[in-house]
Amino acid sequence: MRVKFKGGGEGLSSVVALAILLSIVLALAIFVSGWGTSLIPVFTRFEEIKVQGTWQDIEDGESSFLMVIFNSGNLDLRVERVFLNGRLVVDLSSNPVELKVGEKKVCVLFPPDAQVTRGKVYNIDLNTARGNYFRATVVARFTAPGSTPASFECYPIGTAGTY
Repeated sequence: MRVKFKGGGEGLSSVVALAILLSIVLALAIFVSGWGTSLIPVFTRFEEIKVQGTWQDIEDGESSFLMVIFNSGNLDLRVERVFLNGRLVVDLSSNPVELKVGEKKVCVLFPPDAQVTRGKVYNIDLNTARGNYFRATVVARFTAPGSTPASFECYPIGTAGTY
């Protein structure tokens, strides 16, 4: 026995069925696209240090380089090594400098005992635990000896004496 529909037709027309199917597929595609976009911040975390200022200072007759650094990424980070003009001068891997997201610190690098020469450009590279390098550049204003041994110290803003 065959069921007969009132209008005498045999069901939905193929055009109407296709329109319903396409609208369902489109609604699902929009939902999946929105869900996928909401996952992007989970998988795109990054480290970034912004150097907001650098200068040279003379402390107890020895040269030092100061810099204000700011963690503008969305991951907490640890500075483990400091390079001066491409040469490793301080290894902090046993006691790294930690920088939380949004935190700003004043860091002081006491370069090794070589002479710091007025007018020379010094590149300070900070190497994080994840292997990223961030560069600060300082032009020396004074000629002065470095420190023995080299050291790198960071302080939260407002806690480092006069810094």
